[in-house]
Amino acid sequence: MNYEDILKTIDKGELAPIYLMYGEEEILADDFIVKAKVAACGSASDNMNTEVLWGDEIKGNAITDRAKTLPFLGERRLIIVRGVDLLSKDEQDKLLPYLASPVPSTTVIFTAEKIDTRRKFYSTLIKKHISANLIHLKKPEAIRWGIGRSKSKGIDVTDRGIGLLVELVGTNLRQIDTELEKLAAYLNGRKGDCQDVEEITTGRFNESIFALTDAIGLKDTVKGLRTLNKLIEDGEAPQGIFSMITRQIRLIWLVKALKQKNVPMGEIASRAGFPLFLLKSYLKQADNFKGKTLRKSFSKLKDADLKLKSDLRPNIVLENLILGLCLD
Repeated sequence: MNYEDILKTIDKGELAPIYLMYGEEEILADDFIVKAKVAACGSASDNMNTEVLWGDEIKGNAITDRAKTLPFLGERRLIIVRGVDLLSKDEQDKLLPYLASPVPSTTVIFTAEKIDTRRKFYSTLIKKHISANLIHLKKPEAIRWGIGRSKSKGIDVTDRGIGLLVELVGTNLRQIDTELEKLAAYLNGRKGDCQDVEEITTGRFNESIFALTDAIGLKDTVKGLRTLNKLIEDGEAPQGIFSMITRQIRLIWLVKALKQKNVPMGEIASRAGFPLFLLKSYLKQADNFKGKTLRKSFSKLKDADLKLKSDLRPNIVLENLILGLCLD
């Protein structure tokens, strides 16, 4: 079963007990997790029966214990184990009994970048359960993905505009998603075309938004707040600015995780979807955020997202978010 077929079964509400999503295009794993969460819990924002675990912080037996917990006021629990390849072979082997007899009311999703099929853990997942290798898409597929992604984000841009975007930035889905976030902020609700795509990939907007995200990564509070105010004055949409801040924190987390796994420097840039010359800056920013700080940063982003959707003072919400990210 390929990735598209797996998504179709999820759309029908059919959930298997165990999935493995592995490969370079991690954003596809994120898309799958969102769909699985809706199917399992009824909403992508319902966290009552959802738990996210991290391979560099958890042990095999603890994952099993979480998976065996019965759902609370619901029919299904969803356990997401990000970076299961960060578990040692011994810890992975502790999961083998659960793989042989999973709890029917729980769905466990394992994500990994690279796997070794010689290990029994991975070979069992692939043979006995549902898995997908998330490889880079070819250009026509990347364009179709970009068109679908823009529609899901509510970005009104022509198909030709998306085609040009892929031509300009390549087929790395994370990079395409980044450009779409910038495009959403730049358009601010109006319809976009090829000219707008050219502007956000080469123009002034890049400089301003990256000045803000770099300031956050470097924990430069004064520069961050000053750049935010300039973006607001220039008419940039608060939700678009928030999306770029979220993207920056995700990139910092990704760079930090890849560095800890001793991934070659050039490969880190390629997987993250940014040019190699930016790697030094991202490595410095990753050093500014400790593991626990990054976890707290994601919580701050979630709180800010909720406030932006209901608060009448988005500028204040963004200012408080920048303060929280820079000062923690």
